[in-house]
Amino acid sequence: MIVLKENSELKNAELIEARVSEILRDIGVMPHLNGFTYMKSEIMILLSKSPTERKAILIYQQVGEKFNVKPASIERTVRYAINTAYTQHKKHIQEFMKIEDGHIPANFELICFIAEKVRSEMLTENLI
Repeated sequence: MIVLKENSELKNAELIEARVSEILRDIGVMPHLNGFTYMKSEIMILLSKSPTERKAILIYQQVGEKFNVKPASIERTVRYAINTAYTQHKKHIQEFMKIEDGHIPANFELICFIAEKVRSEMLTENLI
C-alpha cells in the first residue's frame, strides 16, 4: 500500500484516506456513488506508486480486481461521478484545479491532481 514512516502506518493511512474522501466531497463527488469509492481507491494506489508506474489502465485494472469489476466499468463509473460533480459543483472543481470554464477534467487528470495535492500535504506533515 503506502510507504509510511515508523509504526504509525495504519493511523497515517487512515488520515490519508480521510483526506482523500474530504477532497472528493469538497469538489462535489457524492459519496453514495460507486465512482467515489473507485476514485478513492485509485488515488490511494497512485499515492503508493512512483511517477513512472502511474498508468491509467494499470490503475483501473487494480481497482477492477479489488472490486471484481471490469476496468471499462471503473472508468465509466468514475466519469459519471466526475460529470455529476462538475454539473452540480462546477465552481468547486474549477477553483480546486485552477481550470477555465468549460474544461471538464479527464478521469485520470483529476485523480492525479488530487493524489499530488494529498502527497504534498502529507509530505509537509511528515506522514509519508
